[in-house]
Amino acid sequence: GVPLSRDENEHKPLSGGGASYLTSSTRDNVRLNLRENWERVQARGDASATRYNSSNLTYDERRFTQNLIYVPTDVLMLSVSGSEYRTNYTSQQRQTNGRSGRLDVDWISAGGWFTTASLSRNRFEDTQVPSERIIEAMLKLRRKWNKLDLALVFSLTERTRSGVQSVNANFQLTAVRRF
Repeated sequence: GVPLSRDENEHKPLSGGGASYLTSSTRDNVRLNLRENWERVQARGDASATRYNSSNLTYDERRFTQNLIYVPTDVLMLSVSGSEYRTNYTSQQRQTNGRSGRLDVDWISAGGWFTTASLSRNRFEDTQVPSERIIEAMLKLRRKWNKLDLALVFSLTERTRSGVQSVNANFQLTAVRRF
């Protein structure tokens, strides 16, 4: 589909007071949504364009997202997704850009463990603030036994901003007994 929308807001004071804190704005948006399903594959692509105009802020933005899911067996699912945006702030002579990508693998082992592994990369750029890059890997295992739910999560994140790199590792073990 191709939905179109327009939002207009006009703010006026209710009495004789000043309108210095009130702003009026318009937002025009157009989207393109594409979807396709085959026997074991699902694909989706979206694109949008937005123009926003108010007394304090004016920008044009473009967004694109894609997702592909492949289910080769009843116990395995592969997914890859990506997105990108670009925002041009005409009232501030500023531009922001962002890109992200993610790969997910979900499977159920013969022992009944439900496992999810993912790898993602995000990048943010702005003409007025330092760029940032985040890479994350995650592994999650879940299992249910009678009244016990067990979950193990391990993640590793590398963040780089202004030439400074930080690495964070996280391990979480959760056990819940249901009554």
